[in-house]
Amino acid sequence: MRRWSEAELSSLSEHYLEHGPSWSGWAELLPGRTRNAIAEKAMRGGLAERRKAEWSEEELRLLEYVLLELSKRTGKAPSAIATKAVYRAKVSPMLNGGR
Repeated sequence: MRRWSEAELSSLSEHYLEHGPSWSGWAELLPGRTRNAIAEKAMRGGLAERRKAEWSEEELRLLEYVLLELSKRTGKAPSAIATKAVYRAKVSPMLNGGR
């Protein structure tokens, strides 16, 4: 396994938060680096966690809107809906790409 160059690390830092490890552009930016190598390097460098954590204000407003609408329709608390959604996201084949 070859060491990461400064240019590769710079490209990874610049593009990972927006695109993640599956971006097709990595092949051009980081030739010879696999998706797994990119994901591992991002994780070790803390980029993967920052990518997961960042939500725009618009995304947060949309999430709140959806929770409130579901609450109105079901009579359940938004926090109960959010808790169930997290559980379902882990176990539902439909929400896990058919897995």
